Amino acid sequence: MGMPGNNLNVENLAALGHALALGHQVDGVNARQIDLYRQLATLPAWLARTRRYCESPKARDIRVADWLLDNDYQVLRALRQLRVDLPKNFYRQLPALQGLNRPMRLLVIAHGALRAMPKQLTVGNLVNYVNAYQQAAGLQIAELWALPSLLRLASLENLVDAFGQLNADLTVPFAVSLEAIENRVTEPADRIAQAISSLAAVQAIEWQDFVDLSSQVERILRADPVAAYGSMSFETRDKYRAVVEKLGRGANFSETEIARKVVDYARQAGVATTQAAPSKASHVGYWLIDRGRETLEHDLAYKTPVGDQIRRQMVRHGRRGYALALFAGFLLAMLAPVVFLLTSHAGFWSWLGGLALSLLPATVLSMTLVQWLITALLSPRVLPSMDYRRALPDTCQTAVAVPVIVAHERDVQAMLEQLEIRHLSNPDPMLHFVLLSDLPDAGQEHEPDDTAIETALIAGIESLNRQYGNAATTPFYLLHRRRFYNPAESCWMGRERKRGKLEQFNQYILQGDVGEFCVSAGAIERLRIDPETLEPRFKVIGSDLWSDEAGFENEIRRTGVTGICGSGIIEAMAEMYLSGVM
Repeated sequence: MGMPGNNLNVENLAALGHALALGHQVDGVNARQIDLYRQLATLPAWLARTRRYCESPKARDIRVADWLLDNDYQVLRALRQLRVDLPKNFYRQLPALQGLNRPMRLLVIAHGALRAMPKQLTVGNLVNYVNAYQQAAGLQIAELWALPSLLRLASLENLVDAFGQLNADLTVPFAVSLEAIENRVTEPADRIAQAISSLAAVQAIEWQDFVDLSSQVERILRADPVAAYGSMSFETRDKYRAVVEKLGRGANFSETEIARKVVDYARQAGVATTQAAPSKASHVGYWLIDRGRETLEHDLAYKTPVGDQIRRQMVRHGRRGYALALFAGFLLAMLAPVVFLLTSHAGFWSWLGGLALSLLPATVLSMTLVQWLITALLSPRVLPSMDYRRALPDTCQTAVAVPVIVAHERDVQAMLEQLEIRHLSNPDPMLHFVLLSDLPDAGQEHEPDDTAIETALIAGIESLNRQYGNAATTPFYLLHRRRFYNPAESCWMGRERKRGKLEQFNQYILQGDVGEFCVSAGAIERLRIDPETLEPRFKVIGSDLWSDEAGFENEIRRTGVTGICGSGIIEAMAEMYLSGVM
């Protein structure tokens, strides 16, 4: 089959890929290794010999010699990457085709792709070609990840074979595959140029994008009933696909069949739940990396490896297993001194002293051994993550909480500038910046500078919102706390400082409980009730005046009374009790 013309289009690539697949019939795994793969270690010596020839080539080979001398690093890099990315055990896992030589299916596809795209090897063209092939025969996830290695291998085979055609002295002492021999219809000089160009193109392609766009399992899992899978990070989606791949190797189902089962299970779990509160089982990840995994394995008749069974039992019975392992390690470590004391016929005091001296080393040895075994048998479990690099979706409003302690009014401007810089670094409309502020520790509840600090904070946040906010969004928020008396430290302070602020902020977000926060300007922070008339009067954040004092209405006209903060609630309860209201 000769090289196609340079005028490639989607239809031509699709036709070539589909035609290639029609003649393929998979025959298990453990494909025959081609001679070039077995002889990779000898290629650096061949490259050195070829370089020497290219330094003084024949006149007809000058163009080819320049190509190699300028790009020999491409060949060396490809050889290094093949040794790392295509080990023998991985090679044996890739499907073979029926036939006398049992060639690897992916090697045939790689040679076909290079013939179809001699000068335009791009991720888009590869996706079109591979997807057309998969209309007749689906590829495994492992094959998609192995394609760059096989493209490198096929390019090297074309390069070696073409130089052998040019100069018999550069022929390698092993046979090339039938797929490479089919390419001999092209001139050797063109084959060399195309092989080197292909090695550079393979290196430039983002293979993560290729797998995402060509994986059939990826397309199926994107039908996740809760629509979360498609928004997840590449690492999380790759972890899900790797589970499908692993299950496919140990069950009599294809990867696409397993992926469809997972989506079906998720749909069935979501039937009985509401859209507002979907069950965890409605997400495909529940069946792949969570508690639904064992149910899926049982339905697939999957043979769980012994190592996986041990690891699951370790996780399931973590505390008890850890304690038993430490005890067993301790007994094992104590075995040596006990045997020594027995064989030396030690007396009572020798036994007592020997065992006492052995306790600490045995404990240390036991802990070291158990910790080493845990790290050897168990890998860290990485939490699934979402991919919000481009933008936050409308359903995911996010707050960046910045806890601070404001000691002086002059410190406020610097804090607000830092908050502004954070916003300018990421002006996503779904991202909000919250200043969680405390006053410094003091010997009394109120200090003379408190009002000035709070007024500066409120004015600064309002200024930022006027500058960067609009009718649809408010980027900046202030959640401020007053002091409470801490008898343990004999001072007035923000409760539990940074940790307390973050805990109360989470409580506010999850439950709407304002707690001790004075949410904004206009929130009631102080309250008094006249015991005789039962008339209340109050102070709000942003004003030094009581509500019954002259000028109060004018001072709060801009903000109004917006609510009541945590300290105001406590004072209201106390005042109602003291005045006899309750």
